[in-house]
Amino acid sequence: VGINYDEMEFESIVAEDGNMGKNLYGVGFLNDHEFLTASTNEDKVMKYDISGQYLGIFANVKQPLSVLIIDEERVAVGSVDELIIYDYEGNLENIFSTASGSTAGSVVLHMAKASENELLCVTSSDVVLKLCLDRSLDPSCVTEIVHSATVLFEGDKDFGGIIADPANDEYLIVSRESNTIWRCGMAEDGECVEWANLSRVLDSRTKFLFKADPRAILRYDGLYYVLDFSRDVIHVLSGGGDYLGQLDIRIGAYNSPTDFAVRPGVYAPKCSVVTTNQQLVYKAGDNITLPLDLRNDMSASLVTHFPDPSR
Repeated sequence: VGINYDEMEFESIVAEDGNMGKNLYGVGFLNDHEFLTASTNEDKVMKYDISGQYLGIFANVKQPLSVLIIDEERVAVGSVDELIIYDYEGNLENIFSTASGSTAGSVVLHMAKASENELLCVTSSDVVLKLCLDRSLDPSCVTEIVHSATVLFEGDKDFGGIIADPANDEYLIVSRESNTIWRCGMAEDGECVEWANLSRVLDSRTKFLFKADPRAILRYDGLYYVLDFSRDVIHVLSGGGDYLGQLDIRIGAYNSPTDFAVRPGVYAPKCSVVTTNQQLVYKAGDNITLPLDLRNDMSASLVTHFPDPSR
């Protein structure tokens, strides 16, 4: 399902087409017009364009449950006891084991980019694992369990999405059980404090048949969006954790959503325009060209995907 940037309209991008299978988890944009999603039942990660056209199998993975676009060259896919790195063409680059003692047999449910060389992984054993991608780049980089639900979250468990804040050396993680969003330090056994609690806010404002079930969280344009699986809504919070409202197109529009992502590109009215100090001088009879530098949310140039803006 695609939601327009005015936050009031939606469209079905891909309906059941005979390719996607069931139990879709994870979504990530390779660029402004192609995205990946994983089918756990079919053991594959698929590529689509935003018109709904099926572009084929990106990778065959056993029980994939999460997809993360690391940067402009690498994609991470979470599976049972493994995190697999691919390039943008679906070629295998590396495989990391996420099994360690009590975490063996668990699945990587959600991921976040902690730094250029580190990922945070949430596993089905309620563990937050910091995974080092390449020790040759930083010998101090290690793979370690950062937090465990049984130790630092007051018994809270059943983790949902995670989002990193590298600038403050922190991350936010969602608990599906208590509807709490925790703010934690990235250091091993760092302090975790309650950042927001959806249950307390929702119980006082709204009446639902179903308990909230926050599955994923993302940050966009200074706000935080939390995807609610059971209530089919997207909750909106301020940068300080204050509840601002929800996006609820209509009942059943999202149909039990499991993950979401922001499409990069120049389509959002919130895109900023940066002026230039370049002086342009023309004389009578010259064609006036516009030196536009079009970039997406990842700061990648878009000029290769569009005609020359000066024309």
